[in-house]
Amino acid sequence: GVAVRTYGALRAAGKASDATAMANKWIADHPKDPTMPLFLAEMSQQGKDLAAAKSGYERVLAIDPENVVALNNLAWILSESKDPKGLEYAERAHQLAPFNPSILDTFGLALTRSGQARRGAELLNMAASIAPGQPEIRLHLAQALVQSGDKAGARKQLDVLTKLDKTSPIRVEAEKLLGTL
Repeated sequence: GVAVRTYGALRAAGKASDATAMANKWIADHPKDPTMPLFLAEMSQQGKDLAAAKSGYERVLAIDPENVVALNNLAWILSESKDPKGLEYAERAHQLAPFNPSILDTFGLALTRSGQARRGAELLNMAASIAPGQPEIRLHLAQALVQSGDKAGARKQLDVLTKLDKTSPIRVEAEKLLGTL
């Protein structure tokens, strides 16, 4: 909305403190609207400030418990840090949006990290077939396949990724994983 654009314009103009003050006032004036807190949480996540992102997503979910973006992103942050609550949030997001490839990716990865690699691989396989152009999902699928004991299946996924541009970090990860098989 307008508030988000105004915030972005202030930040772009180098007026970070004005942007923060405007955002805080907007949130205070619109306590039931998750738009600005969600935007700020996403900005924090992109800036690698995961603590701020986590509390931002929690604020969004306090306003809107079924906000799929907040559920998914919070699940991602929590499962990256091996927090078992990440799996709960991922499952809730999946119940709300069962065919969204980003949500399938997060849920599949959370399952894999919690020792349920076979089920994780099933969800990641679905995500990869819905979004074949997203190499990160294919890499996660390969990781889940390795963990579930399907090295041949993992190799098949990784072979595709080794054809990516040489500078691709996904290709580098894929080649590393392929080297362990």
